[in-house]
Amino acid sequence: MVNGRIGEAKQELYKAIVALPDFASVYVVFYDSSEPWAFSDRWERVRSSMVKKLKTWLNNVGPSGGTEPTPAFRAVFALDARPDVIFFLSDGEIPPESIAQIRQMNARGKRVTINAIAFGDESGSQQLRQIAQEADGEFRQVRPKGGNGDNPP
Repeated sequence: MVNGRIGEAKQELYKAIVALPDFASVYVVFYDSSEPWAFSDRWERVRSSMVKKLKTWLNNVGPSGGTEPTPAFRAVFALDARPDVIFFLSDGEIPPESIAQIRQMNARGKRVTINAIAFGDESGSQQLRQIAQEADGEFRQVRPKGGNGDNPP
């Protein structure tokens, strides 16, 4: 398991999903420098059985290095139904070309609001802020609390 920023990000993600009404649907995808990996290959309704499976998945998933979000955005934008909102969480700098690539993907079809959350220090914050601003989203910087923080509650 991974401690620190990614653990806190997973906790925040889990809390946000649990707070959604049961008629909401989510598509959760993690990314690093390799191919993205998704909780499911389709939208999932926020039901108690799904939330249990998600908790287990979050406890077992972790990064293997790097911060390359473009393939994950490509997977999300390729879904049959585009999302209303994307919550983009990152704990580091992303490649500069990612901003333009995300902008181009979002320009095709129904425009999606992108909220960006930076975990940890200021590295990458400006890039995430720009992505959120360009997609009519919100940006938030979350500082580490310390401690284990790896497992969702």
